[in-house]
Amino acid sequence: MLQDPRESRTRLSWAEMKARRDPAPISLPSAESGLQPCELRWKRPIEGDGSGAVEIVCMAAGGKRLAVKGGDDGDMLATCGSCTIPSETARRPCLYLVPIKMERDHTVRDYFICRWFYRLRPEKPATTTSCICDGCPYWFPRPPLNLLKDYERATHKIIKYHEDAWAGRLPPSPLSAWTKHWPPAVPRWKRLLRPFLNLWLGWWCLAQPKSRPGR
Repeated sequence: MLQDPRESRTRLSWAEMKARRDPAPISLPSAESGLQPCELRWKRPIEGDGSGAVEIVCMAAGGKRLAVKGGDDGDMLATCGSCTIPSETARRPCLYLVPIKMERDHTVRDYFICRWFYRLRPEKPATTTSCICDGCPYWFPRPPLNLLKDYERATHKIIKYHEDAWAGRLPPSPLSAWTKHWPPAVPRWKRLLRPFLNLWLGWWCLAQPKSRPGR
Protein backbone atom coordinates (compact mmCIF):
# COMPACT_ATOMS: atom_id res chain seq x y z
CA MET A 1 0.00 0.00 0.00
CA LEU A 2 1.21 3.49 -0.75
CA GLN A 3 2.56 5.41 2.21
CA ASP A 4 2.14 9.13 2.75
CA PRO A 5 5.41 10.35 4.27
CA ARG A 6 3.66 13.53 5.43
CA GLU A 7 1.80 11.52 8.06
CA SER A 8 5.02 10.65 9.94
CA ARG A 9 7.09 13.68 8.95
CA THR A 10 8.18 16.12 11.64
CA ARG A 11 7.17 19.73 11.21
CA LEU A 12 9.76 21.74 9.30
CA SER A 13 11.23 24.95 10.60
CA TRP A 14 10.66 28.28 8.88
CA ALA A 15 14.20 28.19 7.41
CA GLU A 16 13.65 24.72 5.95
CA MET A 17 10.31 25.72 4.46
CA LYS A 18 11.85 28.86 2.97
CA ALA A 19 14.64 26.79 1.40
CA ARG A 20 12.07 24.52 -0.27
CA ARG A 21 9.96 27.26 -1.83
CA ASP A 22 12.02 27.13 -4.97
CA PRO A 23 13.52 23.63 -4.98
CA ALA A 24 16.08 22.48 -7.49
CA PRO A 25 14.68 20.51 -10.43
CA ILE A 26 14.12 16.89 -9.48
CA SER A 27 15.82 14.51 -11.87
CA LEU A 28 13.67 11.64 -13.02
CA PRO A 29 15.06 8.25 -11.99
CA SER A 30 16.33 5.59 -14.28
CA ALA A 31 14.20 2.49 -14.71
CA GLU A 32 14.19 0.41 -11.56
CA SER A 33 15.16 -3.20 -11.94
CA GLY A 34 12.18 -5.32 -12.93
CA LEU A 35 9.84 -2.35 -13.44
CA GLN A 36 8.57 -0.55 -16.51
CA PRO A 37 9.96 2.97 -17.01
CA CYS A 38 7.68 5.64 -15.55
CA GLU A 39 7.91 9.43 -15.69
CA LEU A 40 5.97 9.75 -12.45
CA ARG A 41 8.25 7.60 -10.28
CA TRP A 42 10.63 10.15 -8.81
CA LYS A 43 13.51 10.14 -6.36
CA ARG A 44 13.95 12.92 -3.85
CA PRO A 45 15.63 13.48 -0.48
CA ILE A 46 13.52 12.72 2.58
CA GLU A 47 12.49 15.98 4.22
CA GLY A 48 13.84 16.55 7.71
CA ASP A 49 16.23 13.60 7.45
CA GLY A 50 19.88 14.43 7.97
CA SER A 51 21.22 11.07 6.86
CA GLY A 52 20.80 11.82 3.15
CA ALA A 53 18.25 9.06 2.64
CA VAL A 54 16.34 9.11 -0.63
CA GLU A 55 12.72 8.12 -1.08
CA ILE A 56 11.03 6.92 -4.25
CA VAL A 57 7.61 8.51 -4.64
CA CYS A 58 4.65 8.23 -7.00
CA MET A 59 3.69 11.64 -8.32
CA ALA A 60 0.39 10.27 -9.64
CA ALA A 61 -0.53 9.48 -6.03
CA GLY A 62 0.33 12.99 -4.90
CA GLY A 63 3.91 12.22 -3.88
CA LYS A 64 3.18 9.21 -1.70
CA ARG A 65 6.15 7.04 -0.89
CA LEU A 66 6.70 3.81 -2.77
CA ALA A 67 9.96 2.82 -1.08
CA VAL A 68 13.16 4.13 0.43
CA LYS A 69 16.23 3.78 -1.74
CA GLY A 70 18.19 0.75 -0.61
CA GLY A 71 15.32 -0.57 1.54
CA ASP A 72 12.48 -3.01 1.04
CA ASP A 73 10.93 -2.45 -2.40
CA GLY A 74 8.19 -5.09 -2.19
CA ASP A 75 5.37 -2.54 -2.06
CA MET A 76 6.85 -0.61 -4.99
CA LEU A 77 7.10 -3.75 -7.12
CA ALA A 78 3.48 -4.64 -6.35
CA THR A 79 2.18 -1.11 -6.99
CA CYS A 80 4.17 -0.30 -10.12
CA GLY A 81 4.01 -3.78 -11.62
CA SER A 82 0.27 -3.57 -12.26
CA CYS A 83 0.15 0.17 -13.01
CA THR A 84 -1.40 1.22 -16.34
CA ILE A 85 -0.30 4.86 -16.19
CA PRO A 86 3.03 4.55 -18.11
CA SER A 87 1.50 2.77 -21.11
CA GLU A 88 -1.62 4.94 -21.25
CA THR A 89 0.15 8.30 -20.97
CA ALA A 90 2.72 7.27 -23.59
CA ARG A 91 0.00 6.94 -26.24
CA ARG A 92 -0.58 10.67 -26.62
CA PRO A 93 1.14 12.79 -23.94
CA CYS A 94 -0.93 15.92 -23.35
CA LEU A 95 -0.24 19.07 -21.38
CA TYR A 96 -3.69 18.91 -19.76
CA LEU A 97 -3.68 15.20 -18.86
CA VAL A 98 -3.15 14.46 -15.16
CA PRO A 99 -3.06 10.75 -14.28
CA ILE A 100 -3.84 9.99 -10.66
CA LYS A 101 -3.58 6.88 -8.52
CA MET A 102 -6.11 6.65 -5.70
CA GLU A 103 -7.53 4.07 -3.35
CA ARG A 104 -11.21 3.41 -3.89
CA ASP A 105 -13.23 0.53 -2.47
CA HIS A 106 -10.06 -0.73 -0.76
CA THR A 107 -8.30 -1.04 -4.13
CA VAL A 108 -5.64 1.21 -5.65
CA ARG A 109 -6.91 2.32 -9.07
CA ASP A 110 -5.53 4.39 -11.96
CA TYR A 111 -7.54 7.30 -13.36
CA PHE A 112 -6.85 9.75 -16.17
CA ILE A 113 -8.12 13.27 -15.63
CA CYS A 114 -8.24 16.27 -17.96
CA ARG A 115 -7.59 19.69 -16.45
CA TRP A 116 -10.38 21.10 -18.63
CA PHE A 117 -13.13 18.65 -17.68
CA TYR A 118 -12.22 17.11 -14.31
CA ARG A 119 -15.38 18.56 -12.73
CA LEU A 120 -17.65 16.61 -15.10
CA ARG A 121 -18.83 13.33 -13.58
CA PRO A 122 -16.08 12.95 -10.96
CA GLU A 123 -17.91 9.89 -9.65
CA LYS A 124 -16.88 8.02 -12.82
CA PRO A 125 -13.40 9.19 -13.87
CA ALA A 126 -11.85 7.71 -17.00
CA THR A 127 -9.75 4.59 -16.56
CA THR A 128 -8.16 4.85 -20.03
CA THR A 129 -6.97 7.74 -22.19
CA SER A 130 -8.73 6.58 -25.36
CA CYS A 131 -12.15 7.80 -24.19
CA ILE A 132 -10.97 11.34 -23.36
CA CYS A 133 -7.87 12.04 -25.47
CA ASP A 134 -8.55 10.55 -28.89
CA GLY A 135 -9.82 13.35 -31.14
CA CYS A 136 -9.77 15.96 -28.35
CA PRO A 137 -9.64 19.52 -29.80
CA TYR A 138 -7.76 20.78 -26.72
CA TRP A 139 -4.84 18.35 -27.04
CA PHE A 140 -1.45 20.03 -26.73
CA PRO A 141 1.95 18.29 -26.68
CA ARG A 142 3.33 18.03 -23.19
CA PRO A 143 6.87 19.18 -22.34
CA PRO A 144 9.07 17.19 -19.92
CA LEU A 145 7.41 16.91 -16.53
CA ASN A 146 10.28 18.56 -14.67
CA LEU A 147 9.47 21.77 -16.58
CA LEU A 148 5.90 21.88 -15.30
CA LYS A 149 6.27 23.79 -12.04
CA ASP A 150 2.61 23.37 -11.04
CA TYR A 151 2.29 19.67 -11.86
CA GLU A 152 2.44 18.43 -8.26
CA ARG A 153 0.05 21.16 -7.08
CA ALA A 154 -2.42 20.34 -9.86
CA THR A 155 -2.25 16.64 -8.96
CA HIS A 156 -2.98 17.36 -5.30
CA LYS A 157 -5.91 19.61 -6.29
CA ILE A 158 -7.49 16.99 -8.54
CA ILE A 159 -6.99 14.20 -6.00
CA LYS A 160 -8.61 16.32 -3.29
CA TYR A 161 -11.53 17.18 -5.58
CA HIS A 162 -12.24 13.53 -6.29
CA GLU A 163 -11.92 12.58 -2.63
CA ASP A 164 -14.54 15.21 -1.77
CA ALA A 165 -16.76 14.12 -4.66
CA TRP A 166 -16.71 10.47 -3.61
CA ALA A 167 -17.39 11.40 0.01
CA GLY A 168 -20.35 13.61 -0.97
CA ARG A 169 -18.74 16.83 0.24
CA LEU A 170 -19.28 18.79 -3.00
CA PRO A 171 -22.30 21.00 -3.79
CA PRO A 172 -24.40 19.93 -6.79
CA SER A 173 -22.78 20.82 -10.08
CA PRO A 174 -24.67 23.30 -12.31
CA LEU A 175 -24.07 20.85 -15.15
CA SER A 176 -25.51 17.89 -13.25
CA ALA A 177 -28.79 18.18 -15.21
CA TRP A 178 -26.91 17.41 -18.41
CA THR A 179 -25.05 14.43 -16.97
CA LYS A 180 -27.95 12.77 -15.08
CA HIS A 181 -29.50 9.56 -16.36
CA TRP A 182 -32.81 10.43 -18.02
CA PRO A 183 -35.51 7.75 -18.48
CA PRO A 184 -35.54 6.10 -21.91
CA ALA A 185 -37.67 7.74 -24.60
CA VAL A 186 -41.09 6.26 -25.36
CA PRO A 187 -41.08 4.50 -28.77
CA ARG A 188 -42.91 6.32 -31.58
CA TRP A 189 -45.45 3.54 -32.16
CA LYS A 190 -46.53 3.75 -28.51
CA ARG A 191 -46.98 7.51 -28.75
CA LEU A 192 -49.16 7.08 -31.86
CA LEU A 193 -51.21 4.28 -30.34
CA ARG A 194 -51.88 6.03 -27.03
CA PRO A 195 -54.70 8.41 -28.27
CA PHE A 196 -56.61 5.52 -29.90
CA LEU A 197 -56.26 3.44 -26.76
CA ASN A 198 -57.63 6.30 -24.66
CA LEU A 199 -60.60 6.70 -27.04
CA TRP A 200 -61.38 2.98 -26.91
CA LEU A 201 -61.22 2.93 -23.10
CA GLY A 202 -63.58 5.94 -22.96
CA TRP A 203 -66.08 4.30 -25.35
CA TRP A 204 -65.94 1.03 -23.42
CA CYS A 205 -66.65 2.77 -20.14
CA LEU A 206 -69.66 4.63 -21.62
CA ALA A 207 -71.04 1.42 -23.17
CA GLN A 208 -71.22 -0.40 -19.85
CA PRO A 209 -74.75 -0.63 -18.36
CA LYS A 210 -75.24 1.61 -15.37
CA SER A 211 -76.27 -0.13 -12.17
CA ARG A 212 -79.44 1.18 -10.47
CA PRO A 213 -79.60 1.93 -6.77
CA GLY A 214 -80.90 -1.03 -4.74
CA ARG A 215 -80.15 -3.60 -7.41
